[in-house]
Amino acid sequence: MLSFNSKTIGMLRVGAVLNFLLAAGHFAALFFLDEAFRFYEIDRIMNEIASLGAALPYLITVALIGGFAIAGFYSLSACGNFLKLPFEKFVISAIFFVFASRTFIGLCSLFINFQAREIVSSIIAAAIAFCYAPATRTYIRAFLNKH
Repeated sequence: MLSFNSKTIGMLRVGAVLNFLLAAGHFAALFFLDEAFRFYEIDRIMNEIASLGAALPYLITVALIGGFAIAGFYSLSACGNFLKLPFEKFVISAIFFVFASRTFIGLCSLFINFQAREIVSSIIAAAIAFCYAPATRTYIRAFLNKH
C-alpha cells in the first residue's frame, strides 16, 4: 500500500475538482450542444456523426461526462477520501498520460491553426496532468523498485 505526502494528496484533490468541473461543464453543454460544437469548431464532424444517429453526439458527450467524473472519483480514492477503486495505480497513471497527451496534441495543433481557445484547453489539460504527475511518479518508482 503506497501512501502519498500531503502535497501529492492536495494535487490529486485539485485534479479531482478540475475533472468534476469539466464533467459539469460538459453536462451544461448538453442543453446547447450545437452552439458548443460550433464554438469548438467540431460542428461538421458532429453533424456527420449525427447523420448516423441523432443521439450519438449526446451519447459521446455523456461518455465524456462519465470519464471526467470517473477520473475525479479515482483521484479521491487515491487520496483516501473515497472508497478504494480497482486498478487505482493504472487508472491514475492513465489519467496523467491522457491529459499530458492532450496537452502535447493541443500545443502541436497551434502550429497548424493558432486559436486562443486551444491555448486555454491545452493549459487546462496541462494543469490536470500536473496534478496527477506526482502520484504517477510515485507509482512508477514503486514499480521499478520492485522489479
